[in-house]
Amino acid sequence: MLTGAAPLATTTRDYFLSLNMFIINGYGMSESSGPQTLTDPLTYEAFDKGFLKSAGSKLRGTDMIIYNPDKDGNGEICYKGRNRFMGYYKLE
Repeated sequence: MLTGAAPLATTTRDYFLSLNMFIINGYGMSESSGPQTLTDPLTYEAFDKGFLKSAGSKLRGTDMIIYNPDKDGNGEICYKGRNRFMGYYKLE
């Protein structure tokens, strides 16, 4: 099962794990055909104080950087890969 758009509480994750249903957190945009990053559902390292602290790792075969990060590490996400769209219809 995939989740995205909001942090997932550890209790929710643990409930689904008790049913042998693993949850993968993802991040992405429609321009990248969906996911850009995915978490590993078998590790608890992605959780901190009951909430996800990571959107996971970039997909294999892609490149991603945080451009011009501030002191907290927030910046512009720059992403490159074959799954990224080639452009808008009739607009190069």
